[in-house]
Parts: sequence; structure tokens; C-alpha cells
Amino acid sequence: MTCAPSLPPEGFTDAAEGFGEEGTGRGGEEGGGWDVEEDLDLPPELDIGGGIPGGAEEGFFVSPSKGNSPAQVWCNNSQLPVDHLVAGSFETAARLLHDQVGVVNFAPYKSLFLQAFARGRSVYQALPCLPAMYGYPQRNWKEAGSKSGVPAVGLKLNDLIQRLQHCYQLTTAGKFEEAVERFRIILLSIPLLVVDNKQEIAEAQQLISICREYILGLSMETERKKLPKDTLEQQKRICEMAAYFTHCSLQPVHMILVLRTAVNLFFKLKNFKTAATFAGRLLELGPKPDVGQQVSEIGKDVIGLRISTLQFR
Repeated sequence: MTCAPSLPPEGFTDAAEGFGEEGTGRGGEEGGGWDVEEDLDLPPELDIGGGIPGGAEEGFFVSPSKGNSPAQVWCNNSQLPVDHLVAGSFETAARLLHDQVGVVNFAPYKSLFLQAFARGRSVYQALPCLPAMYGYPQRNWKEAGSKSGVPAVGLKLNDLIQRLQHCYQLTTAGKFEEAVERFRIILLSIPLLVVDNKQEIAEAQQLISICREYILGLSMETERKKLPKDTLEQQKRICEMAAYFTHCSLQPVHMILVLRTAVNLFFKLKNFKTAATFAGRLLELGPKPDVGQQVSEIGKDVIGLRISTLQFR
């Protein structure tokens, strides 16, 4: 076993020997410390000055400021409720609906709000293992730029007109409850349209009137069919509601059906005068020959109404 060499009693005091008088300063003079030159001549291309890097300093990278999202731009550029819905700003959309058309109950609008928001973005895959990217379709994409865009139109007036034709078919088939529900959806969707001219505005207003009349009339007819008809008073109430239905503004094909119902009910109740009034209104609409013949026979045999059958040929 080897032993470590013993240190001299004075420790490391001899370690500075050999550096000369300048190394340790043992003697009369003190050392010069770290020999660092403060004034270093740098070439001009490396002279960066003493300022803090910032936007005013040339040659520094300045990160761009955060801009507005397309959804925020849509809200800023439009006062249409549907544009705010597509952007996802339900609160401002509800405020616009309240201010523009007086909507106070937004519960029926829940599904329409979600549908409008769902069509506001498109999603597409960029590269494998990367997150999906979003696109924001705009209806004025040719001149939109970054600050004047508005969202693409997802619901058009022609779409509601096609739905209206389907509602007419349901009404003709006697599916009143389903027809009322679909008429109500069309009525709620009208304030969410984007119209471009006065003709489309007039068509949208006419669509409101049609939906209102059909919802009112079909709702009354649905309730009328639920009423009991055991007593005379109950039968009178049924005839009364049938008479109310004849004052709704419906399509001729549907008004003929309504008037036929009213004629039959009042005829069975032996209220011949009122039945004759409804029969006259029905014949003015030009029903099918068999329907006209039936109403004409009722007029000749019971009511005394004389109408030639030639007009039904």
C-alpha cells in the first residue's frame, strides 16, 4: 500500500512559486487582476449598438401582431343574424333576432342555430400525423380579402320553397301534425335567410303569410278531430271550428277539401242555410266534376240551390 505524499506545513503557499513577481503579487506590488480589454474595436458589420432590440431597430425580427379570426370578421361586417350564427356568436345573433323581428323565445331555434354553426367551417387533412386544418367558406370570396369577408350562404329561399311543396303534399294526405311541424320550421327559418333584392323580400314575406295561415288552420283541424261529439253542443262546437277553418287563406285544392268538410258537417246538423253558403263557395273554386255533382245534388234536393252541371264538364 502506498501512502499519499505529505504536504508541507505551509500548505499550498508554495504553489505560486515560479510565476514570478507578476503572478502572485507577493512583494510590494499588487496584481493587475483579470486582463480584460474593455474597448474592443469591432468591424462595422458587427456593431449592433447598445440599444434593446425592438420594432424600431433595423435588422431585428419583429413577430406580427395577432389578427382577428374569420369568425370575428364575419360578425364585424354583417348585421344579419345568420352570419353571426355561422360565426358561432349565438348571443349577438339572438340580440339581432330580438331587435329585428321581435323574437323572445329562442328554444325552438336551438336546432337551427346548431345547423347554421355546423356549416360555417370546412375541415381537410393536410399532411399525415398533423392536425386537421379549417377552411372558412365566404360568399364574397372574390373581393373579400382579410377584413371584408362574410360567410357563405347555406340556406336559400328556393330551399324553403321546395320544403313548402312537401308540406302541401302532407296536407293533401291528411298528415296534419307533421305538416304543422314542418310549416313551423319553415317559418322559423325565414328570418335566417340572406336575400339580395326586393323580389326575394316579397317572396319571403308571402312565405310567412302562407305558413301562418296553414299553421293556424291545420292546428284548428287537429283539435277539432279530438273533440267529442256525443251531445248537440259538442257537435255545434265541431261545426264552429270547421267554419273557422274555411276562413284561412289556403291553396284552392286544400280549400275545396275544407269546404267539403264544412258542407257535410253542417248538412248533418241540418243547418242548411250555412251549408248552402259553403257549397256556393266550393263551386266557385271549380272542383272536380264528381264533387261538383254531389254539391249540386245537395243544393237541388235539400237546400234549393239551382246550379247547372254544365260548368263541371
